[in-house]
Amino acid sequence: MAAAVDVAYDKQRTSTTAYVRKEKLQELLAHLLQHVVYRMPDDPRAFMIEELEKIQLKKPPTPLFTEEELDTMFALIDVTNQKHISVAQTLNACRNLSQDELGGKQVTEADLPAEVVASGRVPREVFKAIVGKQLTTQNSWAA
Repeated sequence: MAAAVDVAYDKQRTSTTAYVRKEKLQELLAHLLQHVVYRMPDDPRAFMIEELEKIQLKKPPTPLFTEEELDTMFALIDVTNQKHISVAQTLNACRNLSQDELGGKQVTEADLPAEVVASGRVPREVFKAIVGKQLTTQNSWAA
């Protein structure tokens, strides 16, 4: 009898795991939780419903950071106010902000515009575009 219960349990566990992977539920829930924890809205349920409606309507996901916050990040790196930072600083910032646990791709020099790599200088707007894109949860769970 115990063997039959074990087989049924294993079958159910396998089926559930396959469903969660197929529907990418971990990624979806991580997206929602990440935004709720960062934004701390007064009504987290309403906020999550809005995010789910955006996803259902295939609208772009809400960026995690605002333009102002990306400007602040850049300013914290550009401490001498040169209006640019190095490629190495940019890649380091991307590594530090990476979402590897959610399947995020590491930014490399190949992801940077050729003129930026050639000059070795990353201006504010390029930094914001790169980091902003990296920190936007991709809608990888859409059907």
